This record gives sequence, structure tokens and C-alpha cells, in this order.
Amino acid sequence: MLTHKQPVLERIRIYPLKSFDGMDVAIARVLPVGALASDRRFALCDAGGAFLNGKRDPRVHAVRIAWRMEADVLCFDATVGQRSCHGRLPEDAERLGEWFSAHFGQELTVVEDTQRGYPDDTDAHGPTVVATASIERVAAWLGEPLARTRRRFRANLEIGGVPAFWEDGLLGEEGAAPGRFLIGDVEFQGLKPCVRCPVPTRDPDTGVADSRLPRVFSAQRRTELPDWAPQSRFTHYYRFTLNTGVPAAFSGGELHVGDALREVFRPAQTPRE
Repeated sequence: MLTHKQPVLERIRIYPLKSFDGMDVAIARVLPVGALASDRRFALCDAGGAFLNGKRDPRVHAVRIAWRMEADVLCFDATVGQRSCHGRLPEDAERLGEWFSAHFGQELTVVEDTQRGYPDDTDAHGPTVVATASIERVAAWLGEPLARTRRRFRANLEIGGVPAFWEDGLLGEEGAAPGRFLIGDVEFQGLKPCVRCPVPTRDPDTGVADSRLPRVFSAQRRTELPDWAPQSRFTHYYRFTLNTGVPAAFSGGELHVGDALREVFRPAQTPRE
């Protein structure tokens, strides 16, 4: 028995500008590709068309952006040091790009994709899902506040009422059918555990890297990998949160904080030796 009370959607967080601060929302619409509306809707591109993100430039972490939604328009207050920029997207995209260009010392443009956004994983467009208890456990491993761990791993949907690493049980063995679960009226498939990049190793405020973090995290992850996790999906242990997909029939649906979660299909796992 994996649950100890009614599982619910406890938190929805979207990241309007790829690689930068997120915002909590009470309601999120699911796009036709399975992504959440306005999640990674905007991105910074350099003159060659490459994304500027936290993987490429740790200075991303020094920028703070406070977001708010006004009648479906994204309003932003961006600050770094003593410099600031305020406005609305998409109408102030050019001005925001110029502000970022001055900060990073290169020509940057704010680009927009309203249909699919700019995800890192183009094979799994759905939101990343994690149990709140999982984030709490990882925060304990790292000896830091829960809010900081949230900002390191940047999940979209947090599930309450389930144990730590519940999300691992929605993965099928390699090549097998994925797990399926409903949040409210929207069905999700558990496609793969999210392989982490260098970004979680960095302090979310300063960008200073902790070279020990992948080693500490992986050792604890291996030790505490639950029995319901498919071993074949963990060829290494620097993996955390669940990459998902959304069947086309559920596109256009809405998620609400407080929605009940119900498992539709939980894959059988190969017993460990």
C-alpha cells in the first residue's frame, strides 16, 4: 500500500521564461502537446539561435524575476544587482531582450512558442511530476531548506498524500507500458525518470556549484530507491522527478490545485535479486 491519505495535486509551478524563476498558479491548462500553458513559453536566444540557459551560463542564477498573471497577460519584475526591468509579455519582449543583452554582454532575443514552449526533453512534453515527500527527503539529504531544493529541481506538479519517491512507481520497466494516472480529469503517462543536468548542483541564488552534490545525491538515491522503482530505468542514480506525456484526448484539459489523483495503471516491476 503506497498511499497514506488521499493523493492530491498540491502545487502547480510554471516557468514562463526558460531557465529563470517560476511562479505558482492555481490553475493550468494542458496544451495539445501535453505541456502546461505558459510553461517555458519564452526563451532567450543568442545571435546564433542557441538558448541561453543555466547549463551554459551560471549568471542566469543571479537574475530574479517575479511574475504575475493579469487577464492572461504575463507581467514581470526582473532584477539583477541594482538593475531592473518591468513590463508585460509578449509586448515588452524586445525591451526585456535588450535588458538581458546588457547583463550578459551579448546580443539576446526573447522568443516565444505558445503551442509547445521550449522544453529540454522534446520526447516527453508533459509536466514533470514529483511527490512533495520526495522533495522533502532530498532536502534532508542536502541539509537545506525545502524551498531551495524545490528551486534546484524545478518540478511542475507536486503531489501530496503519497510517500517519498512515489513517482518512481509510475515507470514501467525498459520497453514496457508506462504507468497511467489521472489528476482531476487529465490523464498522464509516466515516461521516464528525469536525468538531471548541472543546474541542480548550483546554488539557486548565486550559481556557485557544489561538486559534491551529484555524488551525495546519487549515493542516497541508490540506497533509498524504493522497491516499486523499476531497476532497469536507473542505470545511474542522478535521476529525479517523473517526465510525463499526456494522451491527445486529454489536451485542453485543466489542472487545479487540490485535484484528486487516481492511479489508472501501475506497472508490475521485476523482483530484485
